[in-house]
Amino acid sequence: MFLQLLKKENISDINIETAKAIARWIKKCHPTVTVYITGSVLKPNLIHIGSDIDIAIRGIKEDDYGFLIKDVYHQFPSLRVDMRRMDELDSYIQQKIIDKGYMV
Repeated sequence: MFLQLLKKENISDINIETAKAIARWIKKCHPTVTVYITGSVLKPNLIHIGSDIDIAIRGIKEDDYGFLIKDVYHQFPSLRVDMRRMDELDSYIQQKIIDKGYMV
């Protein structure tokens, strides 16, 4: 599936579809968390070849988060994924993610 996504010509489709696939994979591994896709993958005019995939996670324990980071990088080694725990972010950023992010 991911190879098919990478063969698409539209870079914004590649990133948003890949971001959704990663978010769904995280939800499958940790069903109680809420996953938000944020950043440039939601703004097709800002996506470029070097764009990463920004993901914020609410409701994951610190220990589980450490393992999740390793798992994501192992599962998706060719992708640049920037993950953050929501409770580590200030309230303004959290609200911005909730308001403008894509919740999975």
